[in-house]
Amino acid sequence: MFKKREAEHKRYNFRQMGTRRLIIFALVASIFPSVLLTISEFTKFIEWYIVILFYTVVLLFLAFVVNEYFNREVSEKVNEIFKNEEIISRELIKINTEEKLKNVLSLEFERSHQTQMLSTVVFFDVDDLGEVNKKFDVFTGDKVLIDIVKITKAFIQENKTLSANGCQVARVKGDTFAIVMPNVTQTVAYEITNQLRDRIHSIKYAEIKDQDKESEINVTCRYVVLSIDQWQSEDKFVHLAYEKLKLAKDYGKGTIL
Repeated sequence: MFKKREAEHKRYNFRQMGTRRLIIFALVASIFPSVLLTISEFTKFIEWYIVILFYTVVLLFLAFVVNEYFNREVSEKVNEIFKNEEIISRELIKINTEEKLKNVLSLEFERSHQTQMLSTVVFFDVDDLGEVNKKFDVFTGDKVLIDIVKITKAFIQENKTLSANGCQVARVKGDTFAIVMPNVTQTVAYEITNQLRDRIHSIKYAEIKDQDKESEINVTCRYVVLSIDQWQSEDKFVHLAYEKLKLAKDYGKGTIL
């Protein structure tokens, strides 16, 4: 739901951009009839009227064409945003909300208590994703998220400890993710998180910007490793994770707490 509201906000921003361009176009174009009337030799009303009417019709036609172009551009961009959201939260990740994660944690708390087996959850979010969206565009930001999810899932499948214990990936919200690691101690989880960090931080994107200058994106995340053996409330557990992620931000990019 939050992503839908975000996409609608982006749709509004795109429309504003198109409207501003249309206004600028109209202001610039309005110079021409003024010049035309100034240098023309028409003296009769009907002649003035025909000239202005012709110009108005042409201007309206051009405005319509420009408006239709930007409407199509807006629709394509918003559709791409929704498509990327579907890829992240439907195709790649089934646990795609905080509430769903809490349900999984509740079951894991109970299972861990009954079996007396320690389990761990690793929370992580992307450093400066907003800056990536601002510097490049939201589609580059979405690509970063999609690639992180794909790399994380591939890493889990390759890791024998995680794959053997039914490890699950969750999207808590936005660019915040969690990995539920049943029967994995906090010490082992730290080692695994270090390996995952190296894998994720190897992602690089080269983008061509103005004047063919190349700008590179280095993807980093910050991580929080929490053992659930001593926790009974999933709400407090997730709240603690958020607080520690904020703290990790102060320690710099790529921090593991």
